[in-house]
Amino acid sequence: MRSVVPWSPTTFEDRSGYESVQQAELIKTPHVAFRPIDAKQGLDGALYIADWYNPIIQHGEVDFRDPRRDRTHGRIWRLTHKDQKPVINQPITAKDSVERNLERLADDADLVRLFAGQSLRQQILSSGPARASFDAYVQKVAKDQARGLEQLELSWVLEGLGNFDPTLQKSLFESTDGRLRAAYTHQIANQIRWVKTSQFDSLDASQIGQWTALGKRLVQDDHPRVRLEAVRLLAQLPSVDAAQAACLALQRPMDRFLDFALWQTMRDLSSVWLPEFRAGKFRFSNDPASIAFALKAAEDPSTIDAVLKMLDEKITSDAPANAQAARSTMAILVAELGNGAQQAKLIDRLIDPVAPTTLPDEALRGQLLQAILDASLRRKEALAIEPATAVALTKLAEQAIAKDKNSESLAPADLGLVALRTLGPWRIAGTRARIEAISQDASSTSAVRVAALRSVANFGDDAAKNLLAQLTQDASTDVAIAAMEGQADTNLGAASKSLIGRLVSDPSGAESLSNAAAGFLGRKDGAANLLAALQGVSVDASAARQLKSALRKMNAGGDLIKAIDAAGKLEENRWVLSDELRSKWLELAQTQGDPVQGEWIYRRSELQCIQCHKIGGVGGLVGPDLTSIGAQAPADYLIESLLNPAAKVKEGYNAKLVRTENDEVLAGIPVRESDSEVVLRLADGKEVTIKKDEIQDIKESRSLMPDGLLDSLTQAEAIHLLRFITEMGKIDGKMLVALDGAVRQWEALQWTEKAHVLFNRTSLDSIVGDQSNFTWQLHPALVSGSVPMRSLATFRPHPGVPNHTFLRTKFAITRAGDVVLDFGSAPKGSISLWADGKPVPIEGKTVKLPMSQGDHWVFVGVNRDIIGEESVSISIDPNLTTAKQ
Repeated sequence: MRSVVPWSPTTFEDRSGYESVQQAELIKTPHVAFRPIDAKQGLDGALYIADWYNPIIQHGEVDFRDPRRDRTHGRIWRLTHKDQKPVINQPITAKDSVERNLERLADDADLVRLFAGQSLRQQILSSGPARASFDAYVQKVAKDQARGLEQLELSWVLEGLGNFDPTLQKSLFESTDGRLRAAYTHQIANQIRWVKTSQFDSLDASQIGQWTALGKRLVQDDHPRVRLEAVRLLAQLPSVDAAQAACLALQRPMDRFLDFALWQTMRDLSSVWLPEFRAGKFRFSNDPASIAFALKAAEDPSTIDAVLKMLDEKITSDAPANAQAARSTMAILVAELGNGAQQAKLIDRLIDPVAPTTLPDEALRGQLLQAILDASLRRKEALAIEPATAVALTKLAEQAIAKDKNSESLAPADLGLVALRTLGPWRIAGTRARIEAISQDASSTSAVRVAALRSVANFGDDAAKNLLAQLTQDASTDVAIAAMEGQADTNLGAASKSLIGRLVSDPSGAESLSNAAAGFLGRKDGAANLLAALQGVSVDASAARQLKSALRKMNAGGDLIKAIDAAGKLEENRWVLSDELRSKWLELAQTQGDPVQGEWIYRRSELQCIQCHKIGGVGGLVGPDLTSIGAQAPADYLIESLLNPAAKVKEGYNAKLVRTENDEVLAGIPVRESDSEVVLRLADGKEVTIKKDEIQDIKESRSLMPDGLLDSLTQAEAIHLLRFITEMGKIDGKMLVALDGAVRQWEALQWTEKAHVLFNRTSLDSIVGDQSNFTWQLHPALVSGSVPMRSLATFRPHPGVPNHTFLRTKFAITRAGDVVLDFGSAPKGSISLWADGKPVPIEGKTVKLPMSQGDHWVFVGVNRDIIGEESVSISIDPNLTTAKQ
């Protein structure tokens, strides 16, 4: 059983916040009942560990009434260092002298100062002489800048009594130690709260002005934590001047802590500055960075007209990049929050052939246009596009078609490709015949044909319906599926028959067709139509399994699953949980189960385990983290969760079933909910936001883990999988995730004809080029930390060049520095490396990568002629790495 007490994380200052680094494990034992739940250091320097001492713990999947639960025992351990000197553990109380407790305020130990301060408050409240002694001491310490820590402790003692000494505050304000100035700033914010409470939650104008002026000074302090505290201080002051002063923080280096603090402050003060902004009376001194940040934080639709007006104005700034970023943020706000008329005005500005709104990159314009198209489709609204803009959209679509004919790659958000998608929904005059022709043009790529087809489908008349019906039989699976999805909008029964018929005739496209079927299941009456289409047909067994897996994720009913079984003639083991099966499998798991083989079964794509669960921080989010599941839950409960996942669902993983007013059905785990929207995490890990006014019905569902997930496994495979799950996290087992710096988050390049041709025409260095040429799939490291090569695609650019497999990972750097990668025992020449788009030579077993703050893609090429089917180990050296993730 994995029972561990780690070292408390070592904490370092990280700009305006702190970072913690996990240290080596302090105590670990295989004892089944050792359950450390808290650890505190005592006044004697020893570590006291509260041990729940229970073989059964509750994480939702374990019954509270389980007879093995220990309801009686518990222990406290006292842990000392072998060289620790004995310390007299004397209590600190108000019975001690005031002078003794005042001396303790300078002690190195936090606990000593804490208890001394608590005792002093009691003494001050109960004794006049004690208060006199305390006040005299304050005056003495306040004059000595070298006693900053004592000044702070004395301030805290007084604050606990509702008193704020200006002499102490002045000393702290003038301190050369930024940490003390930050503490002072925090105390001023507390003082403002005290005053507001005493004045019935209000401040007068002079108080607001005085504290705003102070906050304005502090928000420009050299120390980032002072700036953070000042931003939150200003949030207490209801004035536009306070909002503008808070945005001065943007003129100094920002970090994730400051960013959130300022975001919250802009929201806290929005009731003050937003009305003034809408009226045109307040513009943050026309600073583009402040305007963009505040508007993004507020996310208020009522500002959109003002934002559109600002897009027409010339945004001046000392830093051109700030002006560009501001334009981008404003445009995004209009696309996300605007109504149809406002979004149409934005398109006029984005697509204006003479003077389009300047944005940092073309891709953003495409993304914005796509967001507006999606919003208009949800509203079932054809935007009123200006004639000149309509002509420009048509020309952009023709440019995309021309690029396609010239074999130029098109990203999904290519501006021209998105423009092609808009021609039908927005009824762009004179384009119908052209987009109908392109949808049927076999010489065009499926991406362009699908864009044209979706555009045609929005006409919704008989001609469009007939074209869709025709294209459901197209040779291109992607085009056929797009036609079926369009057909489903008006005739779900016919679309379902088209889909199942295609699955029968072309099982090679089972994955794409099954995903489309899952979309059909999410429509009203989708299950009934799919069930009818499956009657009397015969489906390839592997295609049937793929369909079954996809529909199970959508909580398909038993009748539909049985129909798939019948169509595919699936001869599967029917594992039904019983006492006999439970006892048998528990014994077999211990005697014959192999956790190593079980891990490979867990990674099978058809089981989808990796897509839903995390191990070692890598994987999906719709199921519980399995890193330590074997140490947390008894084996008999794990059997039940595998065979009957809906029986006991871990808290926080019950799905909700949402039906929208468009009869779309979505099943997912609730992520968050507000007064206006619900956010669900779907089975594929994607998050979807649903407006509450678009929801027709919402109800509790069950676990997203489908029943019968193990039906396709043999008993031996099921036993191996069970052994793997029950070993996860056990301190004495083979499946313990080590804190060894292994890079675990990887994606592997999938084999596609497009990638194959690209490599043959170019070189390995193409791997860091246009990523629209490649298809990547999650491929996490094994529990051991190594990355398996088994079954991964290989590419040989030219004759004589070794076969290579490609991996990639992203480092999200929060503090700039070096990342030192260690390639372990990989033979020389077996690993190639690219970072930030450039090849990196590997001279030895390690390589140093300088990385700035932000995201960095790292690509790895593995020479399979050398490595073969072995795994590779790539880790971050914690001793040499200075960057922070």
